[in-house]
Amino acid sequence: MRRLDAYNYPEREADLTGVIERGPHRIRWAVSGNPDGMPLIMSHGGPGGQNKAFYRTMFDLDRWRMVQIDQPGNGVSEPAGELAENTTWLSIGDMEALREQLGIDRWVVAGGSWGSTLSIAYAESHPERTRALLLFCMWLGDPKSLDFWFDCGRHIFPECYAEVVAGMSDAEMRDIGGTLWRRILGDDAEAARDAAVRLHDYEQVLMHLHPPTATAGGYDPEVFSRIMAHYMVNDCFLEPNQLIDNASRLAGIPVIVRQGRFDMCTPPSTAFAFQAAVPHADLRIVENASHMPTEHNLLREIVRAGDELHDLLTR
Repeated sequence: MRRLDAYNYPEREADLTGVIERGPHRIRWAVSGNPDGMPLIMSHGGPGGQNKAFYRTMFDLDRWRMVQIDQPGNGVSEPAGELAENTTWLSIGDMEALREQLGIDRWVVAGGSWGSTLSIAYAESHPERTRALLLFCMWLGDPKSLDFWFDCGRHIFPECYAEVVAGMSDAEMRDIGGTLWRRILGDDAEAARDAAVRLHDYEQVLMHLHPPTATAGGYDPEVFSRIMAHYMVNDCFLEPNQLIDNASRLAGIPVIVRQGRFDMCTPPSTAFAFQAAVPHADLRIVENASHMPTEHNLLREIVRAGDELHDLLTR
């Protein structure tokens, strides 16, 4: 039953599920909604996150046919945390393989945070298959932008920042992210586990306008942090400024961006820079909102954007 004050649609089970087998990976996917509805693929965040049933509440599945993939090593895909053959471009290849398997000609490409990065990279690689882009909590896959995590946290959440950097030397603190990545991917299992938990718990605080009092409900810290570190040390497998430099490939593709004003993971300046390169993008800053689409103000605007986009594309 949908509450009268709900911003989103009722949760629905997936109607179709399957597996893409590639190299060491078993990549899980799911399809839900109207089989004759407008196709849409949702890319989850991270790197290291997972698709959730909650994402299906963002869209009116009486009108949409929604596809979800747990990227390699993420979520219920197996083996968990596997780094071999795990890159941005191989994930885009998985999306294309599934599109062909499902008999979809063109689809709306959607995603938040790292999912927005992957969505833009897909659309720039396959503009002929991209009907529109719907993005939120935008990030462009620039690992250096994560310096903002630590600089912002040092001032806004000093007690949480202190826990992340506890025990680091002055030299290590000059590159906090790099220090964490090295520990997480290193041979010392105890140090890797400790760094993974620190990173995971810190991100949970930064992602919320009203940070949780407990960290329950996030991802498996070790899986999330291992994949995150793998992508960060490889610059997300992108060339510097690649997504901005290739933005002309999005000409003619409707683009909608919804961004929380107080997003401390992926700040509004990123979405603003993207719009400068994609002037036709419909960017709206959502007040009293942060990074999590579960929070009401941002959720409401994402749901509205999905409804408006469907109306636009079916006129």
